[in-house]
Parts: sequence; structure tokens; C-alpha cells
Amino acid sequence: MGFNTSMRQDQTIDPKRRYLPCLEGIRGYGFLLVFCGHYLSPVKELRPDTFLFRFCTAIRSISVFAVPAFFVLSGYLIGGILYHTRNREGFFKVFYFRRILRVFPVYYLTLTAILLFFVIHRMQVDGYFWLHYLYVQNLFPGYEARMNGSVGMTHFWSLAVEEQFYLLWPLIVWRFRDRTKLIWICSGLIATCCVLRLASPLLPISVGDMSFVTFNRVDAVLLGVLLNLVSGTNWMQKCTPLAKWVVIGGAILTASLGFIKGESWAMSTYAGKETWITLANFTALAVVVAVLEEGSLLNRMCSQKWICMVGALSYSLYVFHLTYVDFFFIKVKSELAVYMSRPLAALASAGMALCTTFVLSYLTYLCIERPLMSLKGRLKYGADRTPQHLPNPERAVAFHQHLPAPIPSPYIKNLNLEIARRPSKD
Repeated sequence: MGFNTSMRQDQTIDPKRRYLPCLEGIRGYGFLLVFCGHYLSPVKELRPDTFLFRFCTAIRSISVFAVPAFFVLSGYLIGGILYHTRNREGFFKVFYFRRILRVFPVYYLTLTAILLFFVIHRMQVDGYFWLHYLYVQNLFPGYEARMNGSVGMTHFWSLAVEEQFYLLWPLIVWRFRDRTKLIWICSGLIATCCVLRLASPLLPISVGDMSFVTFNRVDAVLLGVLLNLVSGTNWMQKCTPLAKWVVIGGAILTASLGFIKGESWAMSTYAGKETWITLANFTALAVVVAVLEEGSLLNRMCSQKWICMVGALSYSLYVFHLTYVDFFFIKVKSELAVYMSRPLAALASAGMALCTTFVLSYLTYLCIERPLMSLKGRLKYGADRTPQHLPNPERAVAFHQHLPAPIPSPYIKNLNLEIARRPSKD
């Protein structure tokens, strides 16, 4: 049974062929949603029995799409790069070195700064902290409880999920190079993640850890990979115009759940986590599809210059923004609350935190990220090792499909007998 993905020649979309500013826009809006979700919590400022509290909770619940959108976008881009370079020389070396140059410097600089902060303030550094250097912190129990200290590090779980994906997915692409096989592998892994998420109450995993463990969250990345693998197919082109309606429906449903059920249901129950994570993943997938539709409203919104600039800084913005959350939440907000109401003090302290984050991020971009980007550009893939007459597996299949049908063996046998009966000219 085959997967019907008919289109001309190589059927996936190579995201490296042209720059798409709208993808930077997704990152930009994603960061702003994450920041608002972390810094503007109505739980801390409003009475929970009021309509205003429920309304703010409903609006804030939209931020649940941000990290899944990051994941889907990473899967779409990285999955496309890996697929289109799977037969090139330096496949592993170039990919891994580029990822190292893009991800490691800012991340390890931040971890080192946090470590120095702990040492200077004579705070205990336990063995759990060192797991961050290996990107495996989210695989150990009690992650959320351990990370709620004076330095915010909870958000590093998403970086661990992506790095684990970067480590393993190239091996799968290298082993199973055929696009159809990769589609089925992606689909099977996504289904497995959904089943494991539903089975979480039966597994040795707490409600708090459900949001962070890899097998509960990596399906969003795999949805992005799958999106790239099926991009350009006939049925995908038919589904694309429907994506915006899925986005609208997902946003309305998420906000309604936030208004009716409240934040505690989503964060403190297995059913809440299962519902929100799954809903967020597939809505985030629809967001990326809708944004990629040229001329659509979301495409135009995400292509604005200002949000693309935010998106270009989004990685360092995301890494930095939560590390000093306690300083602004406790110290700065308390000082401001002397002169203004607490909700207004919360908004002012959040604004100061946002400005601080942008300044640090821009300095990091100038001093670290931009110089390394030029070095990253020198790492180039070698020649295509696929035979020239069969440029890729899909074309090989097409080649064989267009060969004339073989002559059935009974006709060959009768033809040989007829030739044997003919008299020789000699």
C-alpha cells in the first residue's frame, strides 16, 4: 500500500532555496506570546472569582501555541534541509557543525552566567544543574519542581527536546532515504507520541513533568517534518486554504477552555495536559501552513519588517527572558507597587524586563551570533553522491514506472518454440 503523494520529480519543499520572511514572523510572534505568558499571569494579580480574571486567563491561554509553533517550524526547516542533503558529501559533519554554531554559544554562555551567579551568591549547585549541559534535563523526574528557583530555567526544556531531535533525526534520514518511508516513520512516531500522552496516567510520570518530557512533546517537531515531506502534493494544496479555519477554531476552543475550565485544569490534571498539548500541536501546525500560503492574512502579518526583526533575535530572546523573572517579579514590581497599583506595577516591570531582554539579545547578536553566521556560511555540503541517471529515489521510481511492461513469460516460451521450428537458411 503506497502513500499517494503525486507531484513532479522531487516533491518536498527545500526551505533553503529562498528566504521566507514570514517564517521569521512566526518566531517573532511566538516569542512575544511566550513572554506575555510568563510575565503577565492574571493568577498573580487578579481575584480568581471575577469575570476579568477569567477573561485574562482565556486570552493568556493563547500563548500555549507559541512553543509548539517553534517546534513545528524547526521540524519543517530542519527536516527539509536534512532530506534535501541526505545524498550530499559531508551530510553529518556540515549539519552538526552548523547546529553547534547556531545553538551552543548563546546557550552555554547563559548557563555559565547562571553558574557564576550561583557561585557569587553562594547558592548550592546540585547535580541536576549539570544535566543542562547535556540537554537531557527534561528526561529526569521532578524537572518543574527543581527549576522553580531564583533563576528561571524551566524554559530550557524545549531546547533539550530540539537538540535531542537534531541528534537522532539525521540518523533516520540517512538510514531511510526514501520520502515515502520517512512519511510513514513520521506518522508512526506522531501516533506513538499521542498514545503515550494519553497513557501518561498509567506511566511513572507526574502531571507537572508531562509538559516537558520528550516523548510527550516531540510530535510537534515531527509534524513539521511531515509537513515538509508532503508539501506540494495535490492533497496538501487542497488542504492549505482550510488551515486558517483550523487556526481560528483552535484559538476559540483554547480560549473557551481557559475561560470555562481555568488555568488550574490545564496545568494540574492529566486530562487538561493531554487536551492542551494535542490541541496546541495541531493548531500550531495549521498556523505554519496558513502562514506559508502566499497572500493570506497571516502571511502578510508575519512578513512585516518589525516582527521579522524580532524573529531574527528570537533564539537569544527566548534563552534570556525567563532567567531574571524573579528579579522583576519580586523586587522591581514590589518597589513599583509603592507608587502605583499592583496590576500597573506588573505591567511596568514586565515592560522593563522586555527592554532588558531586547538589549541583551541585540548585543549578543552583534558580538556572537552575527560573526558565527559568517563562519557557518563557509560550511558547505559536497557533491551529490546519487548516480546522475537517477538523481533521487523518487525519480528512480518514476523511471521504472515509465518502462514498457515486460512480456509475459508464456508468450516468450511460445515465441522460442516457433523460432525453433523454423527451417534454417543454411
